[in-house]
Amino acid sequence: MKENKEQIILEVARKQFVKNGYAGTRTEEIAREAGVTKAMVHYYFRTKEKLFDEIVRQIFSKSLFNLGKAIDTDGEIWARIERIVEAYIDTLLKEPDIPFFIMYELSQKRDSFLAEIEKHRSELPRVAYFLSQIQEEIDQGRWQPMPPVQILLTIMSMTVFPFIAKPVFNTVLEFPEAVFEQLMQERKQFIVDFLRKALIKA
Repeated sequence: MKENKEQIILEVARKQFVKNGYAGTRTEEIAREAGVTKAMVHYYFRTKEKLFDEIVRQIFSKSLFNLGKAIDTDGEIWARIERIVEAYIDTLLKEPDIPFFIMYELSQKRDSFLAEIEKHRSELPRVAYFLSQIQEEIDQGRWQPMPPVQILLTIMSMTVFPFIAKPVFNTVLEFPEAVFEQLMQERKQFIVDFLRKALIKA
């Protein structure tokens, strides 16, 4: 019973934080929607900040660091790129509020956020190895001469930015949720095809 109530509070709080922002979220509203008392919310999580921190911690443990596995897998470079793109888009389709929590942490609690990442350093992907694989493609004359770090940043930007800008897309372009999801599914292949045309020498 305790775990069920805790989980319900966490799920409601997560929705409230995404909808109203950290400052606009009230513990009273979380308790009301979760069907518990405000005292019970404080019993489980003490303060609103600790509740928010627990949500961020779960995002790290369940989602963010799992994305590193896509980079860590061995194999031919294009197969790895396809796995990275697919992993990021699939994860963000399931957890579309991840960018909100990351941006809040970086803007409001940068030092503690980076300290949390540091604690999980051993779980972080072998980015250096992936970059060296990109550099080998360039050295062998198969790819255009571009900085490997810029290539990696481009891959990540192309996958993550649509989810950050999703509210703008949905409002300005009047995309229903189903249309946005279909676009993201199509985007997996689009990104890989785009990168092939940009990177591979003719």
